[in-house]
Amino acid sequence: MYIGGSYHEVSQISLPRTMRVTEVPDNLALSNDVFSYRSHYLFDPSTNVIQVKRTFDARFGKQVCKRDEFRNAQPMLKQIECDT
Repeated sequence: MYIGGSYHEVSQISLPRTMRVTEVPDNLALSNDVFSYRSHYLFDPSTNVIQVKRTFDARFGKQVCKRDEFRNAQPMLKQIECDT
Protein backbone atom coordinates (compact mmCIF):
# COMPACT_ATOMS: atom_id res chain seq x y z
CA MET A 1 0.00 0.00 0.00
CA TYR A 2 1.05 3.55 -0.60
CA ILE A 3 -0.34 6.66 1.09
CA GLY A 4 -1.40 9.48 -1.20
CA GLY A 5 -0.35 13.08 -0.73
CA SER A 6 2.30 15.65 -1.57
CA TYR A 7 5.84 15.50 -0.28
CA HIS A 8 8.52 18.18 -0.63
CA GLU A 9 12.16 18.06 0.32
CA VAL A 10 14.97 20.59 0.11
CA SER A 11 18.41 19.64 1.34
CA GLN A 12 21.94 20.93 1.11
CA ILE A 13 25.18 19.04 1.22
CA SER A 14 28.21 21.10 2.22
CA LEU A 15 31.38 19.47 1.01
CA PRO A 16 34.91 20.15 2.25
CA ARG A 17 36.90 22.58 0.10
CA THR A 18 39.40 19.81 -0.56
CA MET A 19 36.72 17.71 -2.28
CA ARG A 20 36.29 18.23 -6.00
CA VAL A 21 32.83 17.70 -7.53
CA THR A 22 33.13 16.23 -11.01
CA GLU A 23 29.50 15.38 -11.66
CA VAL A 24 26.03 16.16 -10.32
CA PRO A 25 22.97 14.00 -11.11
CA ASP A 26 20.71 15.11 -13.92
CA ASN A 27 17.38 16.62 -13.00
CA LEU A 28 14.53 14.15 -13.29
CA ALA A 29 10.82 14.54 -14.08
CA LEU A 30 8.46 11.55 -14.12
CA SER A 31 4.69 11.49 -14.19
CA ASN A 32 1.74 9.31 -14.99
CA ASP A 33 -1.94 9.43 -14.06
CA VAL A 34 -1.14 8.71 -10.37
CA PHE A 35 2.39 9.91 -9.61
CA SER A 36 4.38 13.04 -10.27
CA TYR A 37 8.05 13.28 -9.25
CA ARG A 38 10.61 15.99 -9.88
CA SER A 39 14.15 16.43 -8.67
CA HIS A 40 16.53 19.31 -9.21
CA TYR A 41 20.24 19.35 -8.40
CA LEU A 42 22.34 22.49 -8.22
CA PHE A 43 26.04 22.76 -7.42
CA ASP A 44 27.58 26.06 -6.32
CA PRO A 45 31.35 25.82 -6.86
CA SER A 46 32.01 29.02 -4.89
CA THR A 47 30.66 27.42 -1.68
CA ASN A 48 31.10 23.73 -2.60
CA VAL A 49 27.44 23.13 -1.73
CA ILE A 50 25.04 20.84 -3.58
CA GLN A 51 21.37 21.72 -3.22
CA VAL A 52 18.73 19.07 -3.87
CA LYS A 53 15.01 19.76 -4.31
CA ARG A 54 12.48 16.95 -4.68
CA THR A 55 8.71 16.85 -4.96
CA PHE A 56 6.52 13.78 -5.07
CA ASP A 57 2.74 13.71 -5.52
CA ALA A 58 0.61 10.59 -5.30
CA ARG A 59 -3.06 10.89 -6.31
CA PHE A 60 -5.09 7.71 -6.03
CA GLY A 61 -8.50 9.33 -5.62
CA LYS A 62 -8.46 7.86 -2.12
CA GLN A 63 -6.04 7.89 0.83
CA VAL A 64 -4.33 4.52 0.17
CA CYS A 65 -3.76 2.62 -3.08
CA LYS A 66 -4.67 -1.04 -3.59
CA ARG A 67 -2.13 -3.85 -3.85
CA ASP A 68 -2.48 -4.10 -7.66
CA GLU A 69 -2.04 -0.35 -8.08
CA PHE A 70 1.13 -0.51 -6.02
CA ARG A 71 2.45 -3.46 -8.04
CA ASN A 72 1.79 -1.60 -11.31
CA ALA A 73 3.61 1.45 -9.97
CA GLN A 74 6.83 -0.46 -9.23
CA PRO A 75 8.76 0.48 -12.42
CA MET A 76 8.28 4.21 -11.81
CA LEU A 77 8.92 3.88 -8.07
CA LYS A 78 12.20 2.08 -8.79
CA GLN A 79 13.32 5.00 -10.99
CA ILE A 80 12.47 7.41 -8.18
CA GLU A 81 14.31 5.23 -5.68
CA CYS A 82 17.45 5.27 -7.85
CA ASP A 83 17.27 9.05 -8.04
CA THR A 84 17.00 9.45 -4.28
